[in-house]
This record gives sequence, C-alpha cells and structure tokens, in this order.
Amino acid sequence: VGHSLGGALAEIECVFMALNLPSHIAIKGVTFGTPRVGNPAWATLFDSLVSDFKRVNNQKDIVPIVPGSELGYSHVHGEVHIVSDDQVVLCDDDSTDDQCTVQSVPDIFEGNVLDHLGPYQGIYIG
Repeated sequence: VGHSLGGALAEIECVFMALNLPSHIAIKGVTFGTPRVGNPAWATLFDSLVSDFKRVNNQKDIVPIVPGSELGYSHVHGEVHIVSDDQVVLCDDDSTDDQCTVQSVPDIFEGNVLDHLGPYQGIYIG
C-alpha cells in the first residue's frame, strides 16, 4: 500500500517480493495516486508477476499521468478511477475509456493537483 511516491515504491516492492518469496505466497498491492513507474517492459513484467493489484486514481489528479507516456513510461494493470464521489470505473492498463485517467486528465493543465489528496473512499491523504 502506498500513496504518490510511496505508491511507486510499493509497486516496485510488489515485484521484489514476487521474485524473492516462495511462489505459494500471494502478493497483493493497492496504491493511491501513483505516477508511472517504468516502461512497457516493466509493466509486462509486473503484470506477469502480480495479478492482485489495484491503482486507485482520484478524479482529475495529475500525478497518475506523469511521467508522460510520450517519454516511454507505462502504467501497470489495475486502474480503479474514482470519477466522482458516487462513481468508480475499472480500467484496463493505460485505458482509452473516456472515464479513465488517461482520457479524463489528458495533460497537467486539465487536471487538479488537489484531487491527489483525495478523498479515497472518503479519506483524505496528505
């Protein structure tokens, strides 16, 4: 579990544990407002090792869209996008669904950095 940079570290830790713990131990991760961590090869490796993972993004948060995909960065699977207080959308990878982060926050100028603080399931972080 982690938020923001802590979420990026939690993502890396999930892979570390999957590679170093006995295979019968299940790895589960949940992150909040996590930036992109690696390139498509990283995302493929992660997705092959950690199947039980959720990346929760809140409304117009800009952190999940950086660093930019045009720089070669890619998200791992598992996006859960909080669209509003009463609507959540499950997204695939860097989904092109209009209600997922990549489409609803196309650049930092259309986002809202305050959404990075929450609420996530009614809880503000920061």
